[in-house]
Amino acid sequence: EPEKALVDSIYLSACKKKQFAYFPELHFPKSFSFKKAKEWTKKIPNTKISSYVQKKLNRILGHIT
Repeated sequence: EPEKALVDSIYLSACKKKQFAYFPELHFPKSFSFKKAKEWTKKIPNTKISSYVQKKLNRILGHIT
């Protein structure tokens, strides 16, 4: 799922020295669901990391709308 892949990448950026923190070119097809991506963030057990991922998703969404 592309939504999980994005969440996984953001999750890794929280854990791996921001190695995956910058996404210069993101293109989302109409089938991409930010709602589904946000549901994936709720499954992250660490609340600090979950919050980081949620904020990053919101920032990405803000740049494309």
